[in-house]
Amino acid sequence: TANLNVLLLSSCDAHVFTAYELFTTVAGLSYKGDFRMLIGEDKRKVDNIVKPLLKQFEELYSAPLQSIAEKTPDGLYRKRDRVTLETCFDQLPLCVRERVTSGATLQSAISSIVMSSSIRQSLKGILTAGVKKTIVYSAEKIAKMLKSMRT
Repeated sequence: TANLNVLLLSSCDAHVFTAYELFTTVAGLSYKGDFRMLIGEDKRKVDNIVKPLLKQFEELYSAPLQSIAEKTPDGLYRKRDRVTLETCFDQLPLCVRERVTSGATLQSAISSIVMSSSIRQSLKGILTAGVKKTIVYSAEKIAKMLKSMRT
């Protein structure tokens, strides 16, 4: 539900969402601030995850969604009136709330958490796989990224 609260907080002016908007935001949180998304990853990675799995996302999030949004007959999600920004904020993980109350924006708080995690993960990958395999893997990822940019 923290992902859904981030969605509501980061788009507090929007009261209606499509399923696609909702779940690309949720899935995209894992990649906000990930330095590998700048170079080496397909820029449409989140779309490529969400589009084929939209139905599964709806099933996975159906219970937590019921408390914060209702599905309209035309398939849109509408925020429930009783959902307040304060309630959403209070349900965020403590590390995110602390960064925001220290002056960071919600997006920059999430990005900084993901960034440090992605750097740590990449460094562990270099140590585990070795420099040569890491270079080969990185070159393949960059080639794949460039190919996806052309299509």
